[in-house]
Amino acid sequence: MGREGAEWTRGLLVHGWSLVLLVGGCTSLVPAVDPEPVREPGPQVVVPNRDVEVGEALAAEDLEVAEQPMAPALGLQTAEDAIGRVARERLLAGEPVREERLAAPEAGAGLSAVVPRGMRAYRVDVPAPTAINVHPNHFVDLLATHTDTEGELRTTTPLRAILVAAVESGPGVAGITVLLTPDQVGVVVGSQGATWTPALCNEVDITGIETHGSPAVDLPAVEAPGGVVVASRDLYPGVQITSDDLAHLALLPGHDPPSEALPVGQVVGQMPAERILAGEPVRAARLADHQRGVGLTAIVPRGMRALSLPVDVVPVGMVPGSYVDLVVGVGDQVVTPVQAAYVLRVDRTADGTGVPTLALTPQQAELAAHARWAPEVTLGMSLRNDLDMSVVP
Repeated sequence: MGREGAEWTRGLLVHGWSLVLLVGGCTSLVPAVDPEPVREPGPQVVVPNRDVEVGEALAAEDLEVAEQPMAPALGLQTAEDAIGRVARERLLAGEPVREERLAAPEAGAGLSAVVPRGMRAYRVDVPAPTAINVHPNHFVDLLATHTDTEGELRTTTPLRAILVAAVESGPGVAGITVLLTPDQVGVVVGSQGATWTPALCNEVDITGIETHGSPAVDLPAVEAPGGVVVASRDLYPGVQITSDDLAHLALLPGHDPPSEALPVGQVVGQMPAERILAGEPVRAARLADHQRGVGLTAIVPRGMRALSLPVDVVPVGMVPGSYVDLVVGVGDQVVTPVQAAYVLRVDRTADGTGVPTLALTPQQAELAAHARWAPEVTLGMSLRNDLDMSVVP
């Protein structure tokens, strides 16, 4: 090999090693790509394909089997275990059907399936505006405005903390089906001619639930990253959710979290409008939202009642959070039997009648219902300054 050939070979080797080093350097800059996680099959659970209301019987066309992205299975796993059974609580579309939310298989069909043994379902007709925020599974006091044996018009509360099973709304009258003992049925029957008014209760006052109860499932702490935030125990209406009530449930490999599941920041501090079962992801559909009238009972202060009454005069500017006086006109006299009442909600009927919902003591609720249904009485409300809570004699 001549001198020129040797130099050409040497140059080729130098350039070759430079190319190798360059390529090696470039490959070191390319980030490593993690392999896709192997998708692990999730448990199969039965879910409704639509929302199912209390008292409805489940049919085959209402159900489907879906893969759950977490383990273990939280609901029934075969549709045969649910078909024909009646919902005791509302079932949400896409949420696993839980045994706790269904009546026993032998309970029968329709509303009778949710009537406990020894109780009776009885319809009480009330003025439609007063039931505007009453829904199944609410607890209510039933106030009766009637003429007593001495001919005096009175308002009393013969039925307290009564569970509502169904509500039928009409143009002027709403039918509230409530669960009563046989003796309580006799009270209603014996009060024919009375005007009945429902007053919503806070369910914590009724059920006597002071805590959430003992944890029902063993789940890791909520601080764990990723996964799904679920209830660590049964959560009840009217009890504010804290971080201790929540837990973290890891997703199975290759699965996305349920789209309806809320992050912890949107759950802590909220109140359930319906029972949330242990192990379930917390969904907005089961949380209270008093601006929409959902779960209104969850924000009724303990010891108080939420009373919805149509009034003749609604003050301009009255909104949820306002304070009002109840003003009653009888002939040329005006009295103020209730002062500084807190406004929970403001509705209007189809004809434009204002229907404020006030937080009242049981005694104030009787006074307000009495003023509303007494003959030749005008009922209105006046708006107060939020800082002026003084009672004027």
